[in-house]
Amino acid sequence: MKFGAGSPGTTFPAALRRCADMGDAWHPLALGLDNVEKGYATLREMAARLGRRNAPGLALRNPLDLTGRPKGPAGQPFRAPRTEWPTT
Repeated sequence: MKFGAGSPGTTFPAALRRCADMGDAWHPLALGLDNVEKGYATLREMAARLGRRNAPGLALRNPLDLTGRPKGPAGQPFRAPRTEWPTT
């Protein structure tokens, strides 16, 4: 079972708790890298406190550009229009 963290671009503690308790993976949407890192660290801590042996996984739903060159509004690395998504 995958859980989001609330509205796109936000992280809600109650949603993280549900994921830590019952989820297979956290599925954040439209978060910057700093917020993904903070949210996932919080999720792992919550899962450990709940006695889970393994923390839920991470299933990002963000177009990624791993070139180190931020795209999108205000230089946000994970926010780019579909026309700028990398192709394989």
